[in-house]
Amino acid sequence: MTVVINQNTQEKAVPFRRVSSREQREEGYSIESQRRLDKDYANKHNFKIVTEQFEIAESARKSQERKIFIEMLAYVRKNKINIILVEKVDRITRNLKDASMLADWLEEDEKHQIHFIKDNLIIHKFSRSNEQLQWDIKIALARHYSNNLSEEVRKGLAEKALCGDYPGSKKRGYLSIRLGDSKRATWIVDKTEGSVAPYIKKSFEIMSQNNYTLQEMGHVMFKEGWQTKDGKPMARATMWNLLRDVFYCGNFKYKGIVYKGNHEALVSEEVFQAVQKKITKKVNGKYAKHH
Repeated sequence: MTVVINQNTQEKAVPFRRVSSREQREEGYSIESQRRLDKDYANKHNFKIVTEQFEIAESARKSQERKIFIEMLAYVRKNKINIILVEKVDRITRNLKDASMLADWLEEDEKHQIHFIKDNLIIHKFSRSNEQLQWDIKIALARHYSNNLSEEVRKGLAEKALCGDYPGSKKRGYLSIRLGDSKRATWIVDKTEGSVAPYIKKSFEIMSQNNYTLQEMGHVMFKEGWQTKDGKPMARATMWNLLRDVFYCGNFKYKGIVYKGNHEALVSEEVFQAVQKKITKKVNGKYAKHH
């Protein structure tokens, strides 16, 4: 059975767009190109695009991607939209869970359709077996692409660590910048106004020469001018995490391994080790916080 949309009635449609990497954007799969494709297709088939809010840029995190996908499905259900427009299968689903959610939506109403424009494929409740097979194959390929992309990212981060570059996204007291034409970010001490780098450095220096508890250190630094956004002293857990972080003596930890970093250290190795002896003690072979 083939479901036919009445071409004399302008059906409402919702596009879903995604760019996963900078390379894809540069190869012609930009959000802008997908918008043009959707609009041309909608005009040709007498569809009315009712919203353009469901777009995922290459900078989006996986949690954001999933949130937008869930919101899109909720939107089409709430507003009784029958048509979802997508450039290709791998733009909307790269795992079996999302594919299952789309299949559930298709089963809810025989008018529900997903139009994969570049794949020249329309999937609905009564799609023929060869169409379903195409969809299944493309989902499997999309899943493979996603898994391979994740694997390459992990390999890239591991290689970055081996080269002495911290692969994290942020670190208190430091900025991650690209110098010149370099493709790799460099970590530098944040010397901008309001930076916490001077406070972190001073915390190490004071703690290395005194026997303050972590809570007392928070109050000491409060008197020095370091406070939370709420105007309170730094919490004991915050002081613990900062004073235990090898990043500040020029190293960094990644996947449980300590690497020698290329970044400028805030304190010497000697000061860092002196602080460790003061804030930790071993209990049954494990480090415990010095309160």
